[in-house]
Order: sequence, then structure tokens, then C-alpha cells
Amino acid sequence: LSSPLLFLLSTLGAAIGCLLPLTFLPPDDYHQIYDGIWGYNALLAMAAASCVFFPFSPVSFVAGLVNTVATIGIQQGLRKNMDQNHLPVFTVPMTLCTLVILLASQDRPGRCGAELKRCEQMSYPEKQAWQALKSRRKTLKDEEATKEEREPVMNGEKS
Repeated sequence: LSSPLLFLLSTLGAAIGCLLPLTFLPPDDYHQIYDGIWGYNALLAMAAASCVFFPFSPVSFVAGLVNTVATIGIQQGLRKNMDQNHLPVFTVPMTLCTLVILLASQDRPGRCGAELKRCEQMSYPEKQAWQALKSRRKTLKDEEATKEEREPVMNGEKS
């Protein structure tokens, strides 16, 4: 509830959600930005992908940015139909985009680059990031120990 990390990332998402629509919305529709319609989904999208479902890391931060921009694109795509039918978009854009990112982030062998791993235990963002860091250090330590076991040793020296 009182996470400074979540606050900062949510604020960044809301700022992106308010500034990016200025590039494609006609001036007559700026009232939607002032009403918070564009910032709300972007705020949720950034928070969900960067530090709620994934522990905070550089990779999750980029995933949060991609999720935020894609959410704004989806909201723009839904805007015309929803406005014609006098329906609000609610959180449909954020939900669709976040689900795609969650499904795409499943562990797949053979992929290159850093991976997004889901949180082992849901908690506040700082604790999740700390647990992920400890887990990663333990994995690296175990991999290093395994490498040493595989290396042949002759006369007490490594070859």
C-alpha cells in the first residue's frame, strides 16, 4: 500500500498516458485527457508489468513501458467504437495488453536475452525485487559450482 517504487512507476505511467495521446488526439478531445480517461489505463499498465506481476528489474521496466504504449494504442483503437456506442473503455485496453505480456513471458527454452520471471510470492514491489535478486544470485552461485565440478583437475591444479 505504501510502496515508493509503485508510486514512481505509476506516476511515470500516468504521465506517459497523458502526454502520448496529445500526439494523435484532436484538440476537441483533450477533455478526455483532463478527465483522466487516458492516464488511468496507462498507470495500471505500467504498474502491472514493471513491478506487480514481475519483480522490478531493467527488463520488467522495459516491459512496463511497452505495456503502457501498447495499452494507449489499444485504447485509441477501441475509442471510436466505444464513443459511438456511448460506452467507456474501462480497463479493457490494460487488461488485454497485460494478459498478452504475461502469456508471452512464460519461460521458453532457447530464447535469447534476459527473461521475465513471474514473482514467486506476491508481496509489495520492493520485497519481490529483493527476493528475485537473492534467487538470481543463488542460481548464479549454483551454476558456478557446477562449472567447477565439470572442469578436470590434474595434480591439484586446474587445467
